[in-house]
This record gives sequence, C-alpha cells and structure tokens, in this order.
Amino acid sequence: MELPRSAPRTGLVPWLVAIALFMENLDATSRLTSLNTLVYADLPDEEVGRAGAIASAAQQLSLSLGVALASLVVAWFIGPGGERDRGE
Repeated sequence: MELPRSAPRTGLVPWLVAIALFMENLDATSRLTSLNTLVYADLPDEEVGRAGAIASAAQQLSLSLGVALASLVVAWFIGPGGERDRGE
C-alpha cells in the first residue's frame, strides 16, 4: 500500500495498526458494557431510562473533550507551520 508523499514514514504496517485499533475498541466496548450493567443494576426500572440518557450524554461529552485535547496535543507537536521540519 503506497502512502501519499505528505504522509509521515513511521515504519508501521497499516494492517497491524488496524488490528491494534480493533482490539482497543473491542476492549473499550466490553468495559463500557460491563460498567453500565453494574451501574444500572441498583436502579429502579422507572429511573433506568433517565440514568441511561444522562450517562450517554456524559460519555459523549468526555469523548468529545478527549478528541479536542488529542487534537491540541497533535497541533502542538506539529507546530505553527502545519508540518514538522524533516530536515529537507
């Protein structure tokens, strides 16, 4: 698989990265499912819907804040020119 000229040469194999990302998402899904099951087990049936909505909103908010923080870190590493100086 040929990378575009502007893509960084990291030496990572794309399919290996895809497998690692799949495994991470599988792990995150199982953690969230078990966490939600434990949290909602003690709630009365009439409150589970509201608790699910609040928990879902909190999860979405935390995910969006994580993406924003990660993009700030990447922008900081890349620098103001938009591309890292490769010594060319």
